[in-house]
Amino acid sequence: MFTSLLQSFTGDLFDCIEMYKQPAFDNPVLKNHKLQIRPSFLTKSNVTMDGNFKLPLDPGFNDTCPLGTVIIRRTRKEELIMAKELPKYFRNYGSRYHALDSSDKSYYAVMHSRIAKFHGFESSITTWALPNVGPDQASVNQVWMMGDVDGPEEKLNAIQTGWHVIPKLYDDKFTRFFTYFTIDNHKTGCMNLLCKGFIQVSAIFGPGHAFTGSDLSTYGGKQAYFSFEIRKDPELGHWWLSTADENLGYWPKEVLPNFDVSREIDFGGAVYSPDNEGSPPMGSGYYAKEGIGKSSYFMSVKFRGDDHRAFTPGKDWARVVFHLTLRMSLKEAFMNYGEVVDGKVEGLEGFGFVIFISSEEASAIISGMDGKVLDKYIGGNIPLTEEEELEIEKELRSLNKLPVKTLKSFTGDLFDCIEMYKQPAFDNPVLKNHKLQIRPSFQTKSNVTMDEKFKPPLDPGFNDTCPLGTVIIRRTRKEELIMAKELPKYFRNYGSRYGVLDSSGNNYYVVMQSQKSKFHGFESSITTWALPNVGPDQSTASQVWMIGDVDGPDENLNVIQTGWHIDNHKTGCINLLCKGFIQVSAIFGPGHAFTGSDLSTYGGKQAYFSFEIRKDPELGHWWLSTADENLGYWPKEVLPSLDVAKAIDFGGVVYSPNNEGSPPMGSGYFAEEGIGKSSYFKSVTFRGDDQRAFTPGKDWARAVQNVAEKYYQIIAPIPDGGPWNVAYGGPGGLFNSSAV
Repeated sequence: MFTSLLQSFTGDLFDCIEMYKQPAFDNPVLKNHKLQIRPSFLTKSNVTMDGNFKLPLDPGFNDTCPLGTVIIRRTRKEELIMAKELPKYFRNYGSRYHALDSSDKSYYAVMHSRIAKFHGFESSITTWALPNVGPDQASVNQVWMMGDVDGPEEKLNAIQTGWHVIPKLYDDKFTRFFTYFTIDNHKTGCMNLLCKGFIQVSAIFGPGHAFTGSDLSTYGGKQAYFSFEIRKDPELGHWWLSTADENLGYWPKEVLPNFDVSREIDFGGAVYSPDNEGSPPMGSGYYAKEGIGKSSYFMSVKFRGDDHRAFTPGKDWARVVFHLTLRMSLKEAFMNYGEVVDGKVEGLEGFGFVIFISSEEASAIISGMDGKVLDKYIGGNIPLTEEEELEIEKELRSLNKLPVKTLKSFTGDLFDCIEMYKQPAFDNPVLKNHKLQIRPSFQTKSNVTMDEKFKPPLDPGFNDTCPLGTVIIRRTRKEELIMAKELPKYFRNYGSRYGVLDSSGNNYYVVMQSQKSKFHGFESSITTWALPNVGPDQSTASQVWMIGDVDGPDENLNVIQTGWHIDNHKTGCINLLCKGFIQVSAIFGPGHAFTGSDLSTYGGKQAYFSFEIRKDPELGHWWLSTADENLGYWPKEVLPSLDVAKAIDFGGVVYSPNNEGSPPMGSGYFAEEGIGKSSYFKSVTFRGDDQRAFTPGKDWARAVQNVAEKYYQIIAPIPDGGPWNVAYGGPGGLFNSSAV
């Protein structure tokens, strides 16, 4: 029942419905719902609303609905018919899930938040007319607030709002405000009031209203904004939507059974187009790089955290994501997320969408090109199937935990301070019942001298440390997880007794190889060097291998490795990519870069990385310590066949594709040049089955290499270098294994 009827300038009919008789209350799950007139939290609308209030947005008619009613756009029969097709317009834009209708092309360019617990989002979006959107197309600027993205896909709850242009739905090309929610990852969904879910409280403005005239931005001129906030009511749990000084309504908690909290927020632009048409414009229809006044943008973005407080997200809270999904073979469907450099995404200007980040205003500026994207795709290096992409996204969320604090190193790496008991390693199923060991049972300098003012001898790369009770973990990038599939060819069997190598490239090593025995530890100091001439697809490493049962089955061989390496894929912390190494240090950890004074100079100052690997005699974990700091350990649960190391190898190793000359190893100079010029291991110590450390004699290890000495050398011991100082390395340049 309606009490009056309003007709807007756009021709839409709006009914004034008694608030308690609006369609939402016909939803069975709301049978016992008690209407909430206003949110429990304070808004301007709660304290300033009166009968003379004028919405800053033009509602499209010179009248308002009477007190006690809400304004609802009248639904047309054609819209209910069209509702069946809505999922293909709204399905998974910007979400972690990319199941798309095979008959269409859906593209998005969004800011993608990290996983956390969110209770709200606030921003102002510029509004634009897009007359060139085709009759079967759609263009959307919006926010997605998503529930449990790590839960079953079919139970994903999400709420969305913003503005869109969908000619087929409205039978016009007006830019319109909309609301949307889904409880099953967009298999079904409820747009505006086409189904019964969103409860309105406003008599002035609501879903389906068109932005016209002064409510639209002008290219190079006046900018118009749609300001809104989504916020969870802390007392009743409903999700409120407010705009300007008006509470519009809310999504009741009853219609969103799996949305107690939002686990991630995406915001940006998305478009849809049939397969045989060029894609429509996004945003203003102009590139993001044109900036404020010409491109479309989100201004003054704020998230609301688990404590219900609003905060301006830093760059570490969200990342740029592009997605072009085309009908092409999987080998062609490459993905590349790009790098933000000087405010723009390098190399993507010609491919559909560009995002600009304004650090001054913490704003994301979103824009699409003028359409006409028919067959182009974003290039990448490693093709992924849709299933692989989903799996990588899920793993990325699991690895990058919500930090207490984030540090940025001088090298540009991001390091998160993660609560010690919440680090990624504990997601490993074999560590389900693992009890964290804060420090080893054996005595180290760190056990007795550590205090809050401790500074490691190595430069961590930033002028700060993580707080007490946290560990420092280098943030994993998506590219590293993709690259992880290729890691075996870089790390497989270097220096081990087994020589199975990847046929796509060549692995060369020069190592000291111990005799078989029972080892409980290894200690040494390695010189560290910069090697700028390592190619993009190459790697070079200086390290130790502690190898388990070398006489057992190959497939059961357990090995732990540490040292330093260079590879231009920046694979960083290899061990943390697979949730096995448990960190305890808040200062230094895997993935840190050696820079400046932490690197040796040819013929000058020598810099060392001093470390020890040692088995804990009481609990059986394998500890890694450096200088005066315990870094962490490999739990015995993840190494079922490494009760004791049966062999130790240490030295240098390189990898190179078949068509390239091998990279430098060590310092890049021959071992025969000696201390100060070659790379070397200093003061090597083994730890025997009795847990005692000893300096190995010549009969304990032998030099082994699978490459000619004109490329790489190893010398042990170094003349006049003291007991068990081992030099190794060389310039490389070997093109194929036939020269070995």
